[in-house]
Amino acid sequence: MFAWLRQFQKTRRRQSPDRCAYLTEQFEPRVMLSGVPGEVGDAIYVWRSPKHGGTPIDSAAAEELAQFAVEQGIERIFYDDFGNGSTDQAAGRQSSRTLQSVLSVFTANGLDVEALYTDAWRIQSVVNYNRSAPTDARFCGIRINFENEFEGNSPEQRAEPTTAADIAFYADAVEQARRLPVFASISFHWDHPIEYAGITKPAYQHIIDTVAGVDIQTAQDSAAVLRKLTCEEVAYANAAGKPCHVTIETSDVIHSAGLNEWNTFYDEGENVMQTTLSEFSSEQGNVAVAYHFYKGSFGITDIASSGWSRYDSTDAEIKHVLLTVTAYVILSSVGSRILSNRRDSDRRIQQLAMQRMPC
Repeated sequence: MFAWLRQFQKTRRRQSPDRCAYLTEQFEPRVMLSGVPGEVGDAIYVWRSPKHGGTPIDSAAAEELAQFAVEQGIERIFYDDFGNGSTDQAAGRQSSRTLQSVLSVFTANGLDVEALYTDAWRIQSVVNYNRSAPTDARFCGIRINFENEFEGNSPEQRAEPTTAADIAFYADAVEQARRLPVFASISFHWDHPIEYAGITKPAYQHIIDTVAGVDIQTAQDSAAVLRKLTCEEVAYANAAGKPCHVTIETSDVIHSAGLNEWNTFYDEGENVMQTTLSEFSSEQGNVAVAYHFYKGSFGITDIASSGWSRYDSTDAEIKHVLLTVTAYVILSSVGSRILSNRRDSDRRIQQLAMQRMPC
């Protein structure tokens, strides 16, 4: 999720508040400015490879995840399906039988599940899997998390779509998936003008036109910035009647990816995150959120593994004050002892001096 952000640390705030207000007024008569046409609910990314900080999922872990999702009001799971149908269980792969048992748990709990991919060539495997799986163990769609794969001199130079071929990638994916909906994860700055099918418009608009829905990667922790960065994409998706999520980061990207505190809610904790998202929702409308990612921090309940879910800014401030007071008491105590010892030493020197003075 962060390759594009490493070279994009200077946030491009393309929209002014007036521009966002204009978009709201422009599209409101047709579709309310709400990130959720058709009342699509919040979602969560689930990466499975432990190598990438993911969570191995079996039936028991699926039950835990489903319970967590229901408690948090999450209705949709973007499920990393790498290696489905494989007999090789290494690197987070799972057999079709295991996958069926996992998806049936999600379905039983009222959760919709999309197969999450970072490329298009595995789409056929999802189509094949759905053909053979029971109705309650099928994917309801495919979500393409596609970045740093655009052709160019280097990934750093091509971290966003800029050519007609880049848009054709999504069109090809939709064709490969047949009747299975294809959704795309896009970045908030994908606005390079591209001519495709005889029409020139920003890349994100071509993509929204092509796929069934999108989530907009933001990596920001401020309600005002979230709205400013996503208002154009949200407005366009709503005008097109396409479901739209705004994706926020919860994992420790400060240390793992070398990003900043404002790129993630990891340092603020869950309470601050929910307060910020509530503020964002009140400004933007009933926006659906996609959390990135499960047990990257959000969803960890084992305090021995991480205290993120127990952490909030109030606790942090209290701890800071306690540490400061403790340090002060210790330093004061040590200082008092030093002064006391110094006085005792001075008195002893004076006594010895008096003893040595001549009569």
